[in-house]
Amino acid sequence: MKILNTLKFSIDVAQNTPDLYFRGKKLTPYDAVLPRIGASITFLGTAVVPQFEQMDVFCANSSAGISNSRDKLRCLQILSRHQVGLPQTTFVRDRKDILPAIERIGGAPVIIKLLEGT
Repeated sequence: MKILNTLKFSIDVAQNTPDLYFRGKKLTPYDAVLPRIGASITFLGTAVVPQFEQMDVFCANSSAGISNSRDKLRCLQILSRHQVGLPQTTFVRDRKDILPAIERIGGAPVIIKLLEGT
């Protein structure tokens, strides 16, 4: 097993020959990867993982799964579609939309999330 820093990868995209480079050297073949992508490098991580997928390397966490888990609205939409029990939740774009959202869904208790930020 090797632990490779996602920030040290370079990606070459070409027809039928996807390649990854780690610290400037072509990556040798791998049978599987266990992606551990921190939130601060989601964009890069979700570029490296699909490159492994294109190279037919088994990825325990797919690039789509990582992306969906990092998007709070998309994640709840997927859970809802699969009948996973969720508390009453509403998403708003701006803080000024909070009170109208509470009224729209019939009052508290409710979880309110901004689309961006925490």
